[in-house]
Amino acid sequence: MLTQIQREPMILNLISLRGSLSKPFLSHFPRKSNPAISLKPFQNPRKCFSWDLSRPTLACYAFDEFPNEVNEENLKGIEFLQLMEHRGICANCQTYTWLLDLCLNTGSLVECKKLHGKILKLGFGNESVLCNKLVDVYFVLGDLDGVVKVFEDMPNRSARSWDKIISGFMAKKMSNRVLDLFSCMVEENVSPTEITFGSVLRACSGHGVGIRYVEQIHARIIFHGFPFSPIISNPLIGLYAKNGLILSARKVFDNLCMKDSVSWVAMISGFSQNGYEEEAIHLFCEMHIAGIFPTPYVFSSVLSGCTKIKLFDVGEQLHALVFKYGSSLETYVCNALVTLYSRMPNFVSAEKVFSKMQSKDEVSFNSLISGLAQQGFSDGALELFTKMKRDYLKPDCVTVASLLSACASNGALCKGEQLHSYVIKAGMSSDIIVEGALLDLYVNCSDIKTAHEIFLTNKDRKCGFVECDACGLWEVR
Repeated sequence: MLTQIQREPMILNLISLRGSLSKPFLSHFPRKSNPAISLKPFQNPRKCFSWDLSRPTLACYAFDEFPNEVNEENLKGIEFLQLMEHRGICANCQTYTWLLDLCLNTGSLVECKKLHGKILKLGFGNESVLCNKLVDVYFVLGDLDGVVKVFEDMPNRSARSWDKIISGFMAKKMSNRVLDLFSCMVEENVSPTEITFGSVLRACSGHGVGIRYVEQIHARIIFHGFPFSPIISNPLIGLYAKNGLILSARKVFDNLCMKDSVSWVAMISGFSQNGYEEEAIHLFCEMHIAGIFPTPYVFSSVLSGCTKIKLFDVGEQLHALVFKYGSSLETYVCNALVTLYSRMPNFVSAEKVFSKMQSKDEVSFNSLISGLAQQGFSDGALELFTKMKRDYLKPDCVTVASLLSACASNGALCKGEQLHSYVIKAGMSSDIIVEGALLDLYVNCSDIKTAHEIFLTNKDRKCGFVECDACGLWEVR
């Protein structure tokens, strides 16, 4: 085994040959026994410097004497550069990279701009590594003008540079800028990468572009020969499904070289949103057989599909899987279960799910209230409606219309009038569903005068009610 004295010449010899040593390599060597001027591995960007030896630059060491002159906790990049210049040490590209990391850690935009000025002044502005680093730092510090300035001044903008700025603007959810940059990239004949296409497709989802533009991007993906990986295919499936092109979405899904959970979720949700509930349920079964862990969002979509096509027995089996995979406390899953059981109707199970919910929102109350009201349980529905208002949650128009219909069926005119007061206060009077339910209430309760007044206030007269004889009786068309 080499002694410490034998190791030190080896280190210096490697420095002269390589110019720098990696941090993992340096960690194997102990510090020199001489405390006056000992070398140690670089561990903090605030201590980095380089030394012009007229050979490759040593840029990963710090001397013990530096902390005696500089307060490490308050050290700034420009101050460190001045200290290096005072000692006759020249900074190199790696030095500026570490100092920019320091700006990133401290969150100092001012220091970053000062370093940027130094980089330009000393002729490092053409270094692609530094340009990409500046783009990263400006993005994190929120200076988008700085990002654009660095990018526009870059002499050679590689595909990696384009990826950085496009991904950065996508992370800021600035979809319009992403699409503009992609157009410029195409004009400059720079070949997009897989990351580029992934960011652009996500930008299309957020910007609401036309389906023709999406199809053009899809054609470019095929032209450049990219395999259908999840990075590209997942947003593409979502875009096709969102625009109703479910067959195109399914084709992309089937061509996927590797399907992840997001791929399955996108396709199942696409089926469910476009009215293909049976296909969504079948695909969920395939996903389960493939061993993919179902997400709460998938459970919500499939349960909603079961409710729409009245596959209640399948919905109950899915409820068991919800428990198995630990999604029984997710609010939107519970909402789908409450709706399912309310439509069966199985209010014992619906109220059991509802009572165990840790976080109830408007959808939770609306689902159960509508179910109770539609099945004629007006007292229970009104009691839940009162609790909902106490929790400062707002019922939707469908819920209020269901409550009014329940009151009409039971002849509960007094409760219906109270609901009418709430309708006026909440500004729901102009809603055609609520207006129709109010007319139904007053007609069934033989209050023709009030029903006639409501009818006259309807400017469009599209409620579906007509005056049928001279006595002022009303009937629903």
